[in-house]
Amino acid sequence: MTRMMLAAAVLVGLAASPEPAAAIARGGGVAPDGARPQPVAEAPGGCVVAKAEGPAVIFEPWVREAPPQASAMAAYMTIENVKKAPLKLVGARSPQFAKVEIHEIVTEDGMARMQEVKALTLAPGGKLVLEPGSTHVMLIGPKKPLPAGAPVELTLLWADGGKTLIKTAVRPRDGHGHHDHEHHHH
Repeated sequence: MTRMMLAAAVLVGLAASPEPAAAIARGGGVAPDGARPQPVAEAPGGCVVAKAEGPAVIFEPWVREAPPQASAMAAYMTIENVKKAPLKLVGARSPQFAKVEIHEIVTEDGMARMQEVKALTLAPGGKLVLEPGSTHVMLIGPKKPLPAGAPVELTLLWADGGKTLIKTAVRPRDGHGHHDHEHHHH
């Protein structure tokens, strides 16, 4: 009952959200292979609030729009570990992309560059913010162009074998000087 009340509160908050792609997905990190969380309700922008038991709560997942010829896109979100033990994110996948990697920005000799990260560990109760200019999910080789508003499905993979399905949407580029990552990947 508490989870249903939480889902209802999330939907009320989403209805008031100024950004159409903003959503909260309740992650299912213990689903067996092939199992999918069942959607509770559709949120603005094609995002889904999913009902599932799991080790993490995913807040505001989104994908930044890229030009149609882009070789990569990036996904962002906040991940909260709701377990009483550390949680290790070991990868991600999407049926809409040839490859998905977790990337971080590192600075060497005054130059910032991206590099793949094999795993990220969240402390019990800890949060991990994936955001532009920082750690993010790199979506490489889109199978078709994904314009603003297009739905995106992403599955986070945990070290314990669990999976968290996220359904979100492409958000338009903001025009405030943020750059897409596709020019870094050839």
